[in-house]
Amino acid sequence: MSEKKGLIHKLGQRYIDKTISKLESNTSQAYILNESQQKALNRVAYKTYFWSAVIGALAVVIVVLPAHIWPNLFGIQKFNLFGNKIEFEVYYTLYAVAMLFPEIWTLNYINLRAVKKICLICNHPNKNRQDYKDQISLLTEAGLEIPAKHLKELNIDPYVGLSKFSYYSIFLFMKLKATLSNIVVKLLVKRFLGRYALRIVTDLAGIPIFAFWNAWASRAVIKETRMRVMASAATADFLEEITLQDLESVKHKIGLIFHFVAQKKRSYSFAMYAYFKEVVRIIPTIQLKISHEVDVKELFTGDDGKDRIIAKLLVFGLIVDGHLSIKEKLVLKNLTDEVWFPYATNELELAVSNYCKGRGLPLL
Repeated sequence: MSEKKGLIHKLGQRYIDKTISKLESNTSQAYILNESQQKALNRVAYKTYFWSAVIGALAVVIVVLPAHIWPNLFGIQKFNLFGNKIEFEVYYTLYAVAMLFPEIWTLNYINLRAVKKICLICNHPNKNRQDYKDQISLLTEAGLEIPAKHLKELNIDPYVGLSKFSYYSIFLFMKLKATLSNIVVKLLVKRFLGRYALRIVTDLAGIPIFAFWNAWASRAVIKETRMRVMASAATADFLEEITLQDLESVKHKIGLIFHFVAQKKRSYSFAMYAYFKEVVRIIPTIQLKISHEVDVKELFTGDDGKDRIIAKLLVFGLIVDGHLSIKEKLVLKNLTDEVWFPYATNELELAVSNYCKGRGLPLL
């Protein structure tokens, strides 16, 4: 993790490290929490959602109201460009863009504060860890919503097999989801109110939209932070239950398992990276360069003993990020028909639920 970090990242690291470095010892297993810890985490989550939503609502009001209070200042400007008359709200647009920055900075602070509180509740990371600084940096990245591209270090691309149209559609929606939602709501307001829909009414209709997406973004930050805290500890415990001999016996399939899991997730999940990296640390000779979309049939050998080991590695990879999509559930449901598959579908869903609630992973 030697790459240069920006000023905001450095300030975020300092903010989290200032408090976390005072932790005495890492008495928690990070992913096994008692009832008081679980309640404290819920309080942090709900408060963070609330304040993120408030900031989203205020941002809309702060941007919209001045344009209606001072219409002459923020009105439409007319330009003549190559003989064509163009009308554009120059000052209003510049003002709206400028107001994005204080909103983003405030949200960063709210999310980083939540990250710090989660670390305190989970008693993680311990300042005596060799990778303490790296852990603080990773947690800061989660708070600042910096995309987790660590899987690239392992030559794993979760988007293999996805068409460029699908990839860019997902990318654009994730970047513009709040704006697109706001446009749809405005159109609906105008449709139902017709000519009675004043512009200020349609503009302020964006309040619940931006409040919702801000809260949703904070939810993603909290979940990502929880997974970054939990994944390493859960991985260590899981791999203790699998012998080196077992891993060596299916070494030729491990790279395929990793790529299959990443392709099903279609994301650069840090929880997956923590798991994959630990396995690679144990067996450095695993072949990870795979450039095709992996089919589930490629994973298994026909040997019941080896296939049970592969099934365990596969299942843990699918649940370590705390989420099972419908597509992933279907894969697992089909596998439960095999006599050697060691889990039932309802057991796996319960395992994910317990894992997310800090109750460990006794199933695995």
